[in-house]
Amino acid sequence: MTTRTPDEEIDFLRELPLTAGGSAFAAADLVDCSRCERKNPPSRSDCLYCGAKLDARAVRVDNIPSIREPEIWERGHNVIVLSSADADLLSASALTGREVQFLESVARARQPIPIMRVPSSEEAEFVLRQLSTSGMKCLNVSDEQLGAERSPRRLRRIGMSGEGSLRLTLFNGGEEIDIPAVDIVLIVTGLLRRLETATTAKREKGSYKFIEESRSSTDEVVIDLYRRGEPQGFRIVCSGFDFSGLGDEMSATAAANIIKLTGKLAAACPNARIVESFREVAGLLATVWPESLSKNFAGPRRAGLIKRGFGRVEISDNTEQFTRFSRMHFHLL
Repeated sequence: MTTRTPDEEIDFLRELPLTAGGSAFAAADLVDCSRCERKNPPSRSDCLYCGAKLDARAVRVDNIPSIREPEIWERGHNVIVLSSADADLLSASALTGREVQFLESVARARQPIPIMRVPSSEEAEFVLRQLSTSGMKCLNVSDEQLGAERSPRRLRRIGMSGEGSLRLTLFNGGEEIDIPAVDIVLIVTGLLRRLETATTAKREKGSYKFIEESRSSTDEVVIDLYRRGEPQGFRIVCSGFDFSGLGDEMSATAAANIIKLTGKLAAACPNARIVESFREVAGLLATVWPESLSKNFAGPRRAGLIKRGFGRVEISDNTEQFTRFSRMHFHLL
């Protein structure tokens, strides 16, 4: 009978299979720990014996619990990438289900970008831990924090005094709010886009044939302002805004005025962080935060006395997407 020391006995027991039928994984699938050199199941992210992090590239992703991404109208938690310049993007792709090309674009952007939404805080923290093993620094920001369903308070006018204060006039009601310029901590610029597509189709042999389509779109420059401690913020939209606060610098066009107003606000608010990258990253944002899309039945369409078919109107709008982007930057301050 072989006699073992206590340490040898422990080593012997650790090497025994977990079930009478043998290991649940093939020997070739087991992952070696770089610290204690013991073999681990490929479903673990840290060592079963010493707790060290395992090589993310060796972990079998098909054994990590699958996570359902909630619909855009469901409450969820957003995994925001803060830094991924030196990350193992192949491992991150396997963990998140995102294409490597998308993650490469996120890394090149060098700014906060959401790469995934999950239903719960626990699942978000799990994803963050997994991504950290691939060298990706991320943060969990909930939909409740973003509050995209609650629009910023729209402004009609901004007056600037030489004494370092702003007078904000609300669009509805005309209420005036005086704010010290030093209290503005964030200015976010962007473009609100609305695309409306109207189609007419008729039914032929059991299917619909499109016979007419028309499109119209509107683009409006927008500026969001955030006061310290107030996540709702204020919003300036070109249409309906009174640029008389620019004084002698006021131009004939709204496009020129909004640029001048942005510059004056940036100069007047010394503590404000300026974010002007929305248009550059909108395509990346759409992967997790798509534009709002609504489809409405427009009823029968006629040409004279002849019924030509049935109409449908489809509207795409990025207002909520921009609001999420704007509020994300406020919560990252």
